[in-house]
Order: sequence, then C-alpha cells, then structure tokens
Amino acid sequence: MKRRWLILTLTLLLPLIGCSRFTKAVPRMSWTETVTSPPPSTPSPSPVSPAFTPEPTPSVITITVWIPDALYLEGKPGADVLMEQIEQFEASAEGVKVKALVKKAYGKGGILNLLLTAKEAAPSVLPDVVIIDTSEIAQAAQAELLQPLNEFIGEDFWESLFPFAAEAGVWRGENVAIQFCADFEHLVYNTNKVVTPPLTWQQLLGGKEVYLFPARGVNGLANDTLIIQYLAAGGRFVDENELPVLDEQPLAEVLEFYRQGIEKGVISQLISEVGSTDECWQIYLAARVAMSNVRASRFLADRKILHNTSYAPLPTKKGQVSTLARGWAIAIVTQEHNRREASADFIKWLLAPDNNAQWAWAAGYLPVHREAFKEEQDPYIPFLRWQLESAQPVPNLLEFPAIAKAMQEALDNVLSGKATPEEAAKRAKQSLRW
Repeated sequence: MKRRWLILTLTLLLPLIGCSRFTKAVPRMSWTETVTSPPPSTPSPSPVSPAFTPEPTPSVITITVWIPDALYLEGKPGADVLMEQIEQFEASAEGVKVKALVKKAYGKGGILNLLLTAKEAAPSVLPDVVIIDTSEIAQAAQAELLQPLNEFIGEDFWESLFPFAAEAGVWRGENVAIQFCADFEHLVYNTNKVVTPPLTWQQLLGGKEVYLFPARGVNGLANDTLIIQYLAAGGRFVDENELPVLDEQPLAEVLEFYRQGIEKGVISQLISEVGSTDECWQIYLAARVAMSNVRASRFLADRKILHNTSYAPLPTKKGQVSTLARGWAIAIVTQEHNRREASADFIKWLLAPDNNAQWAWAAGYLPVHREAFKEEQDPYIPFLRWQLESAQPVPNLLEFPAIAKAMQEALDNVLSGKATPEEAAKRAKQSLRW
C-alpha cells in the first residue's frame, strides 16, 4: 500500500517539475541592458533576440529655386533642357526634390527686389537657391542674403571654371555665388571691306573703314564698351586697399580715342545714338558700317545666315584681349545646414561640365567650363575660349553704379563738345566721394 502511494505521488509531481524547468521567466532585453546569466545550477535560457525596429525613412527635403523668367518660361531657349536637368537631379538625389518658381528678372517685383523685401517682411518665403544677374550680386550679398559656398564646394570645382565665373561671386573674400553662363562683346567685320581687322587703337585710327559700337549708355550708366576700353587702358575700379576708385588718366585716354576716331571718320558718329549691341547689329547688317561690336550670343544665333562676315577681338589700346563677361549667377540663400548641403548638391549638378554645356548652348549662352570648348572643327569655338580666358566679371562693387554714371557723363560731355577728354575725366573723378 505504501509503495503504491509513493508511485502515485511521484506520478503527480513529475509534470510540475518539468514545467518549472522549461517555463522559467527570461529577463526582458533592451539594446543597452546587460543580461545576467543564471546560477550554474540552473540551466541557461535560450537567447532571445531583441525586437527589430526598422530605420526611419529619411524625410524628403524640397528645395525652392527662384529662376528668372528670362531663362525658364515656356518657349524660352533652353527652358526645356533646364527642366529636364532638374528632373534628372531629383531622380539621382535621394530624398531631395526641387520646386522651381519663375520670377520676374528685374525691377519692381523682380528677383533682387523680392529678395530684399522678403528678408525684412516675410523671411519664410525666401528661396533656398536663387539665380540672379551678376550685376546684382553685390546688393544681395550686402544684405546678407547669400551664403558662403566653400564649405560644400571644393577647390577642384572652382579650378575647372574660367576665372571670371568664380571671381564674379566673390564678396569680401568669400565665394557667395557662381556665374554659370556668360555673354560678351567682340568685333565683327565685313571681309569684303576689311582684310585684317584692327587690334589696336592706332591701327583703327590709321584705317579707313568705319567702326560702330554703343556709346549712349544704359539708364545713364556706361555701357560695356566704355568699361572694357577703360580696363584695357589700365583703369581700375578697386585700389590696392580694396576701396572703390576711378582712375583719371586711363579714362581720359579712352575719351581721347573716341574723339579722335570720330574726327578722323573711322568711328561712326552714330555711337552717341546707339545704346546696345543689338542696335549696332541691325546697322551692321544693313551694310552701313564695316565693323561693329556684337554679343557672342547674337553672333551664335545669326551666324548661319551671314555672308562675308568674320570675327575678331575688340581693338584695345595696346592690342591686349579685353572683354566683360555678363550673365547669370546661382547662389544659396537658406541658412539651414541640411538645406544648404542639398542646395549645393543641386548647384554642382547643374554646373557639372556636361550639364552646363548642354543647357548653355541650348539657351544661347556660353558655358563657364573650359571642357565645353573642345570642338575643333568650328574655329569660332576656340576663339570663344580664348576670349573667355581673359574676360573680366562685372565689377562686384556697391559703388560701381555711381562710377559707371560718372564715366557716362564724362563721355557725353566729350561727344557733345562740352569738355575735353582731360577735363571730363577730371570732373568724373572729382564727382565721386566715398
């Protein structure tokens, strides 16, 4: 009877013993919690893997870009290429989208005006990236709207550009913008009338054919031709102390060249009536002059219909290459680090040599990368590269409009006979007070 009772007791206890061994509670683990092993006398529990937590999906950054209507409106040359390149960037840049907003290029409601107004009244509507005329960089930078670029754009990138493209966006020693397309003036001449184009003032003054260029000025400011000739004659806009300056002697020399040319009949008397190279171009096409200034963009657009026309550098005091590269620049406005980084990636994408060349040629501008000028069959392409290597950017100076106004007033006084070149240059310098 005792034996049967013992067997029955063991039979009832065995399931309980087994359950306590295999259902022992396991401490709950976390990524930072240390699990203590149970005493040696107790079998170790099977390892338990922590619950899988998926990595958060990166948020999408949408960078806003203000683009001037001159570049992006439907039907504008190159607009479709630019749109396609933006789409390609979005496809290649993980987590970055681009919102392109077209804005008026100039004046009230124009890009610069909107930037300055929004900074004071509604900074939240400012773009991350802006495309702006190079002549307006100084005003935007002075208002602290443009952010330094060197943190995100390395030296190799800058070295691949023509010098003017990098210099155009320098403000107080820092790169705050990059010129990404260009246009400049050069000479065109009728090959039936001019065998060898003049390279110097002396050669022009000693010739017989008539030369036309704009001298009326633009909104009361000196046009590019006067600025180019002043720089080629050794004139400066900034002195050795980085202060604005107008050099009297070089200006007087340019004004004397103009006076002598008109007196000798080799510079057209029409220069005082003509305010742009486009006006010059129409007069040249009408065969009223043998030589004229023209913008490269205009020559590129019309050259296929031209006959008996060739090109050359502008004649300068001593024959040195001198021209002024105008165009559009791109800059970062946002101050948020991650948005600045994404914006810099977008800029580098647009300015990659192949992209820059594809868009600029399509839009009728000149690329800013040397690599874009490899065409050997067309002699005009190496000519353009030669000119761009020596081109100067639009002076990045707040005082430049005042200087350009003084220069134009001096020219007007000489052309109207109100002052000699020396008198006009002296008055121009004296009129500037910094």
